[in-house]
Amino acid sequence: MIVTFTPSEDDVRKYTFDPRTFPNPDAERIEELTGLPWAEANAAIMKGSAKARRALVFCFERRAHPSLSWAAFGDFPVSAIQVDFDRSELETMAEKVDTTPGLSEADKAAAREQFATLMEDAPEVPKAPEPQGVSST
Repeated sequence: MIVTFTPSEDDVRKYTFDPRTFPNPDAERIEELTGLPWAEANAAIMKGSAKARRALVFCFERRAHPSLSWAAFGDFPVSAIQVDFDRSELETMAEKVDTTPGLSEADKAAAREQFATLMEDAPEVPKAPEPQGVSST
């Protein structure tokens, strides 16, 4: 996911968020701040929970500003945090449409069309470089 934080018009910060590789201390901090287990906090982030999204961005911001406090972080409009799926994530979701039980053919077609539209504007996340071999000499 791409998390865009715009605390002011001339200040835009983008973060890449992958719940599977998110650092455990940050995941625990989000659990503490939201009162939700990690899996539920992830769902809340995707569903648009203001508190869960604020906690996520707080973790990213603390990396650059370690003395930042939760109480001091939040004086911005709820619209300052935008969460979007990247193209790869949308492609993965679209592939699952045909195997989703309980969807009619009309619903599947509508879902495929919606994913195609979303993918047109979805950002591409660059792949991380492959690790280089380590020499033992």
